[in-house]
Amino acid sequence: MEHDEDIMIAKLREHRNLKIMAMEIGERCGVPVTPTQKNDSRGDFTYPAEQEEQLFHAMDHFLGPRIYGGADNAKVG
Repeated sequence: MEHDEDIMIAKLREHRNLKIMAMEIGERCGVPVTPTQKNDSRGDFTYPAEQEEQLFHAMDHFLGPRIYGGADNAKVG
């Protein structure tokens, strides 16, 4: 039997992993993505506003094939 806490822990792990993934994509494309702390009103991470398009493009490039199909091994670059 799964307990409510087990579900919450699984969601928290998923959230953490998505945050780490965003930071890793940023690192690969040269955009510094910094995690925030203590429920920061800015969200889970920050990045330079002038590099937003570059970061979003890298995320689309990496996630697009996984969401919509296509290349099995999308690369950020």
